[in-house]
Amino acid sequence: SSTQKEASRRPQSFDEVIEHLRRIKNVASGEMPVSGLSATKMLLTPDELETRLNPSQAGGDADTISGVTMPSPSVPPVPAPAAGTVAPPAAPPAPSPFHPPTSAAPPASTPASSPVAPQPAGGGSKTWIYAVAAVLVVVIVGLVGWQLMSPGPKSGGGDKPPEPPPLAASIDTPTGRMVLVQAGPFSFGKDNRPVTLPAFYLDQTEVTNRAYMQFCTARSKPLPPGFRSDKPDFPVTNITYLDAQQFAEWAGKRLPTAQEWEKAARGTGANLYPWGNERDPSKAVVADNPEDKPAGPARVDSYERGASPVGALHLAGNVWEFVNDPLTPSVEAVEHFKALLNPPATITEPWYSI
Repeated sequence: SSTQKEASRRPQSFDEVIEHLRRIKNVASGEMPVSGLSATKMLLTPDELETRLNPSQAGGDADTISGVTMPSPSVPPVPAPAAGTVAPPAAPPAPSPFHPPTSAAPPASTPASSPVAPQPAGGGSKTWIYAVAAVLVVVIVGLVGWQLMSPGPKSGGGDKPPEPPPLAASIDTPTGRMVLVQAGPFSFGKDNRPVTLPAFYLDQTEVTNRAYMQFCTARSKPLPPGFRSDKPDFPVTNITYLDAQQFAEWAGKRLPTAQEWEKAARGTGANLYPWGNERDPSKAVVADNPEDKPAGPARVDSYERGASPVGALHLAGNVWEFVNDPLTPSVEAVEHFKALLNPPATITEPWYSI
């Protein structure tokens, strides 16, 4: 038998269902007269309940109440437990409320040798009516819970996923502050080729002697030649590409690519210099600076007037920075560096970009 009812016979609210269950309990226990309940088609009088729930005593056939099938006269009742034992469950566990059964099967037959305990008069009707009430409550509460947990109808255009929170303009790390370079396109190279990059953070300054000395101490690595421990806020110099790569790994970072470095330096406006398109040596630590006439590198946090659009410092002047952009040099480049390096550079060894 199906548990579905016609629309006119279905409860209109959860409170109505609870009220029906309360009345069923009271009628079955004899605490409430049946008058005034005849209009609710779910309910029966106590005599009708006794007849339908115990058809063997009234000579009738098995019937259903709210779609729950009752046992037929041929099925013996479940034996009562002996003293000191734990009674087995009176009914199988209630099914999942998300998949309510369309019918309930009668309990399995008891072996013929099992003793049949007598039941008190009327006990069967009360037991079964409570079982029916319990099943109804579980199923109805489950359906209400399913409706509460199930997503509501979407609007015509569909709900957009929530926007991610904005990224911080800068973050502080043990080895220095980093500035945000927003995602998007920019003009790359001499021909201003459009390139799109995801968002990333770049060190605001060059790596300091202080930070590099901490790295060497942690890795038991020798300091570079001519290291100036008396100038902790100056940029570290005389290191190799592999040194720079190892430091970045130790700091939980990596070297920027050539495109990332250039976007941080030029911004999205195709600037010729970090500060704009006007040539102004006074904004950088370069030999032809007419004001400062620097004799060597400056502190990494100096020359804020020459900052790039994202706030990075010294991306023009001061010292060269390595980028992660291995290259195969041209013949002309190899010949040029032969005169500058000792031993002379060859095309077979690694070449890196600065």
